[in-house]
Amino acid sequence: MADEDLIEIKESLQKENLINFFKTHKNKFILFFALLLLLGGSYLVFNKYDESKKEKIAASYFYGSMLLENKINDDAKKVFKNIILEHKSPYAILSLYQIIKLESDLKKIENFFDIVIKRYEGEEELRDLLIYKKNLLLSESIDENQLLISMNQIINNKGMWKSHALLFLGDYYFAKEKFDNSKEFYQRILDEDSQNSIIKTEAESRLKKLINVQN
Repeated sequence: MADEDLIEIKESLQKENLINFFKTHKNKFILFFALLLLLGGSYLVFNKYDESKKEKIAASYFYGSMLLENKINDDAKKVFKNIILEHKSPYAILSLYQIIKLESDLKKIENFFDIVIKRYEGEEELRDLLIYKKNLLLSESIDENQLLISMNQIINNKGMWKSHALLFLGDYYFAKEKFDNSKEFYQRILDEDSQNSIIKTEAESRLKKLINVQN
């Protein structure tokens, strides 16, 4: 038998084996390609849905802002409230600051803060900023122990807002004329070598003022 014939037979067998392989596993191949198409389609649909969702939140926020600008306050409040309750988004934080202008019930404002803070538990610097702003706004209506517990979340985290929290508590106790407590928080800023030079200077200035008051 010629070499050409042997080569032709081998090629024929290879093709036949390949055809039989595809026939045997035809359903698996169909399922595999169907899954690829499904995953690809799902990815595109999800991305489109995600973009559409972001656009709707942005549109809602700007609609609320227009209502606020035109002093249609009750409707604006409803729009901002819905964004806060339903979404984790920069627009939820912006809506929180807008609703502060519209809501007179401090308990409701506290609740809105807590909702947004909880959504940002994994983003510590942003969460700490929100806690700080909440306490700054509501310090006169929050119980002292509650305020300390809340601020300690920032202090124990040792992030960029720690020195701000310590200065805030120093001022808080100074206003209450609890000067020993006030001194403790100012001194901690200096003892812990705060990297924020402005806060450190403020703490030094307040300590001098505190000494003058006590004398």
